[in-house]
Amino acid sequence: MLTSELTDDEKIKVILKGKEPCKGHAEVLYKGEWGYVGDKNWDKATEETLCRSTDCGKPESHTYVLREMGKPVWLNEVVCNENSSDLTKCTHPGWNSSYYSKDYVKKIHCSKEIEIGFFQGPFKCAGAVMYNTSEGEIGYFCGSLGHKRRQVRGETKNACRGRLKIEKVDKWITDKNSERITPNELCKQIHCGEEGSYNKSTTELTCKKNVEVVLVDRRKPSTCYGEVYFKVDDALKRVCGSNWTKKNAEVVCKELNCGGVVAHLSNDINEQGIMDNVKCSGKEASLWHCMAKRSDHDAFSCSSSAYVVCRGSIDVRLADGPGKCAGRVELLYEGQWQGVTTQEWTKNKNKNADVVCTHLKCGNQAKTERFSQGSGGSLDLSCKPNVSNITDCDITKNQNREAGEKEAVGITCEKHKVVFLKENTCSGTVGIEQAGKTYWLSGSKDTWNQRSADTVCQQMHCGKAVNYSFVPSADMIKDVWRKSYNCSSNSKSLFECKNTQLPSDYNETVASVKCSGDISVKPTEECWGYVNICAGGKCGGVCNAAWTDKMSQMLCAETSCGDAITSVKQKREQSNVIFNSLHMTNHTTSLGQCNLVEKNDRVSCKKAYVVCTGSIKAKINVSSSRSKCSGNVEIHYEGQWLPVCKDALRNAETQKIICRELNCGQPLSVVDYFGPRAAVPPVISKIECPTNGNMSSCSISPGASSCPLGHLQCSSWGHMELKFGDACSGAVFVHSEGEKSGISPNGWSESAGQQLCKDLKCGELRLNKPILSATKSTWHRSFNCDGVETPQNIWDCENSSQNKNRTSAEQVFIECQGEPNVTLSEDCYGEVRINNTSVCHRNWKPEYSDLVCQEKGCGNVVPHSSSSKRESVKDESYHVSCEEYHYKLGQCNRYKAKCEDLVYVYCSGAVKFNTTETCGGKIQVSYGATSKPSYLNLESQDSSTKQKLCEALGCNGHNASIKPPKNKEKQVNFKDTMKAKLNCTKDNMDIRRCVTINDINDQKAKPFQIYCNGYKRSEEPPESGTNYTVAIILGLGFLLIVIILIIVFIRIRMVRKSKRPMNVSSRMLPGKEVESESGEYEPVTNENEMDVFSNGRFRSESEVITENDAKSISYDDVGEAAESQPLTSPTVPAGTSQRDSFFDGVTYEVEDPQENYDDIEASPEFIQTKAEVHDVPEPAPESVTVATPGMVQGEEDYLVPGQDSGQRSFLIHLDLIVVILHFTTRSQAFPPDDKRHPNTLALLRTFGIRFYLHALEHSL
Repeated sequence: MLTSELTDDEKIKVILKGKEPCKGHAEVLYKGEWGYVGDKNWDKATEETLCRSTDCGKPESHTYVLREMGKPVWLNEVVCNENSSDLTKCTHPGWNSSYYSKDYVKKIHCSKEIEIGFFQGPFKCAGAVMYNTSEGEIGYFCGSLGHKRRQVRGETKNACRGRLKIEKVDKWITDKNSERITPNELCKQIHCGEEGSYNKSTTELTCKKNVEVVLVDRRKPSTCYGEVYFKVDDALKRVCGSNWTKKNAEVVCKELNCGGVVAHLSNDINEQGIMDNVKCSGKEASLWHCMAKRSDHDAFSCSSSAYVVCRGSIDVRLADGPGKCAGRVELLYEGQWQGVTTQEWTKNKNKNADVVCTHLKCGNQAKTERFSQGSGGSLDLSCKPNVSNITDCDITKNQNREAGEKEAVGITCEKHKVVFLKENTCSGTVGIEQAGKTYWLSGSKDTWNQRSADTVCQQMHCGKAVNYSFVPSADMIKDVWRKSYNCSSNSKSLFECKNTQLPSDYNETVASVKCSGDISVKPTEECWGYVNICAGGKCGGVCNAAWTDKMSQMLCAETSCGDAITSVKQKREQSNVIFNSLHMTNHTTSLGQCNLVEKNDRVSCKKAYVVCTGSIKAKINVSSSRSKCSGNVEIHYEGQWLPVCKDALRNAETQKIICRELNCGQPLSVVDYFGPRAAVPPVISKIECPTNGNMSSCSISPGASSCPLGHLQCSSWGHMELKFGDACSGAVFVHSEGEKSGISPNGWSESAGQQLCKDLKCGELRLNKPILSATKSTWHRSFNCDGVETPQNIWDCENSSQNKNRTSAEQVFIECQGEPNVTLSEDCYGEVRINNTSVCHRNWKPEYSDLVCQEKGCGNVVPHSSSSKRESVKDESYHVSCEEYHYKLGQCNRYKAKCEDLVYVYCSGAVKFNTTETCGGKIQVSYGATSKPSYLNLESQDSSTKQKLCEALGCNGHNASIKPPKNKEKQVNFKDTMKAKLNCTKDNMDIRRCVTINDINDQKAKPFQIYCNGYKRSEEPPESGTNYTVAIILGLGFLLIVIILIIVFIRIRMVRKSKRPMNVSSRMLPGKEVESESGEYEPVTNENEMDVFSNGRFRSESEVITENDAKSISYDDVGEAAESQPLTSPTVPAGTSQRDSFFDGVTYEVEDPQENYDDIEASPEFIQTKAEVHDVPEPAPESVTVATPGMVQGEEDYLVPGQDSGQRSFLIHLDLIVVILHFTTRSQAFPPDDKRHPNTLALLRTFGIRFYLHALEHSL
């Protein structure tokens, strides 16, 4: 294995890993961990660069090799060119930044050959390490020299005080040459400070530093177990656990006088320590003197902690039994009582039991018995034949299962004794059973009394003694218990009372008692249900762990319910359990006579459950056309086959029984059922089976509600896949029992290839050929479909005979005609389709989105962006389920079914960045046209991330000197528009792959702003505000209605007046645009601009025509009249005051007198107008009103103030309309400072004024 160092700190290395240095797959050491290099975008330049990086010459060929799935793929999508010097310097999206799902990588064969070995020296396995290459290079690998070690050994715990020793030839001897070195230097050498004293006569070195080894558990000092620390001058310093060995632990236990080592391990942590990589020879006086990486001052980072369990911390007891010499075996381990599993116990159970019983002074023999499980078994105990003390046995933690799931050992030692009543449940002769032998309690006035009788009844959970007596019995006298008991009122057990040894010749009567209570044991339902025990005035269940098949048989027999099918409960009921266990004696004839162990702890347990009689069958329906012994489980229950829920297959024993009875081996796993779903319920919702049972002994429960169905895989399961190609072409592999096996060409026929193409939904077989095998394992059976009538799938073509040759140099490669076409509706994003068929979101997993993006060359999926879209789809959609080794969506299992939620995927290749200003401002992120742009929520980021952002924006780098504008922004809630975040590290080269989509919960969060080179500040559009669309539409609608009413009114007037000529009155105003915005008015200096009437009257038509040299005009030509004639009097006669003027004093000025009002819509611009308002003149009294010469008082055109109320009313109405239009255009829909709709504002105001003037002119 040759390495190429890419950085000075040697943190990144590239190797070719294989049996030979220049033949293997590429691996990269990054951040202390080795990882793979994926083959996406792999080409000849990549191979040349890889061989060049590892100094292995040039590439010659490549194959494939299966990879370890748990190991990271550091690099993928690597693009090199012919001048690339190193693989990691090629273009790539970043470290661990590209999704790679293939379960294999490329293996490359470079031209250089390298040989490594011992080439010099007299020994075969020792000497100088030398290498020799095919290009003539020869060299040696250099080593390192050691140094002499010293330590002190003393009587105290201080590792820095004692007689000075030096190591020579793996022995510690007195250091006679230490006088040449100063005490201070000696203290420094043994890491005990820089000050010390040395006594030549005793060779004792005393250093200033005080160091003691201590053990800590949960941050508190512990005795003989715990994490290893040093107490350095009263400060605790951790010992790290890298390369922690048993020899290291032995030194610790010996130093603490805690005996030998029970366990040593390293626990993962993230803390600080002063010692790591400890290496002891086992002869050191203290752990402090072992070789290690250490720091005498500043602590360094620890990834693990050193942990030891010494024998001095071990003890044993029997718990939850009917006496101190019977019960569940528990060890005091790491300061807690923990159960012992049956796993190692059964290998040497007699010796183990003897050691436990001897330690407890309960004899030296025992038998195994079931007791309640408590917290379950978590420790393995194994005592060797020559061991007599429990602390000398091998004790290990069981790592296979969590505590509570492993059965705990229960034993009864030979000195265990128990009281029973012979005849009935709570009455009879009092007997004592010990080591299988029966004794009878002495009964006389001296040995049997009321208090002793009460104690026996209470011990049997039978209340108090109603009557006690002495029973003469000749056959019992010889077996009288040799002790009598004197109990108190507080005694709980007969064996706790004071006892007296009886004389050897005692041969009187035996004790008998009748208690007040009774005991019953029944199922909760008729012939089935939980075991319910009523005793001592209360009823409840018993723990299932202590319930035996014999008890189930007795219960079914006592209740006349036939035989017991199972002793396993139907439901996981844990409430109202009042007894841990029942224990029978040789005289037990009913369950009510058993000794009951009451439950006093808080540890929950499952209730015992019994079903009497029943018949159960099971089968597996194959769910995939490429699998066997794998599918949905169905149970024949009460005459019908019912599907089984996934939760019902959780029990390991249930899985074993089903697989075993179907000749499918052992169970492998239970996964979600995948396939078309049948109508449910009813279903089988619960199955629980006893150890080593069969289906007839399982507890079955039907369910009335639907549930996820279970898919069971057994060890004989097989599944075929194609690798090293596309979905419909590649090398044929069988996945089974955790192995990937190729198929030998000798065990494969063309008909088998045809069938597999059909199973893969890939059409007809196109090619069937052998290739070099990429795996060491070959499938043990052959496949030939010739002669098989209508095979269901490829497994029907499997021959039953074994293939003895399990290895083959070649394997089968097939190519089918079809190939699934996976597409996205848009470039790098959109709806996912297979062969133009939608894909359902049900069962879709995030990693499937990565498969699609990689397959389409669009990078990785944008995290949290993939979504479903509910659509009404008439056709069926594909439902997809992929394995972890699939690298194309077409390889995945799929079926068609109805679906409403379709899959949409957004890849990093579709990510685009934009800013609210040129090269600066807030950043908006989009990842497809269908996605709503989102502001970027970027917290503190390093300069490289900002640099990459600017480059992605095309702005030539980040400019840190530009500061955000200081103008105060409006308070805007960006929560709904700011969901994009960047999650970048220095490993990411493609910033698009850093984008993630997350909801922002912070109401005050603001978008990130960036300023790049080329930034141009511009007025930013408002983030939010009032929506003016509705106001504009309403305003225009109201204006249109007003215009229509005015036009209709005018036309009516025109029809009425068309029968006679109509002169334009001097009362008419100029048809000019008006705008009054500021409210400031200028004085009128030109009296010709005023529309006043001399002496408070209208000028006559003749006067107007005479002054303007014009003819009388009709209303049909009003547009021309507006252009040719003024509508006001050009002058105000001398001597006429403003008070005599009838008009209201408003003068209108127009810059373009030739403008035609009928062309408003055609005009691209609106002429600026200004309204000048003056004091309103009061109308002249009627008495002084004089008509204009040439005008008749009775004419209809002559208007006098206070007269002709119809015309005045019409003018007033028009004034009101103008006012309404004016305030409409100045309403809150268009605030005065609103600059967003200037054209609309001007249009409304101009329409209002111009139509006002038209209406006024026509009406007059």
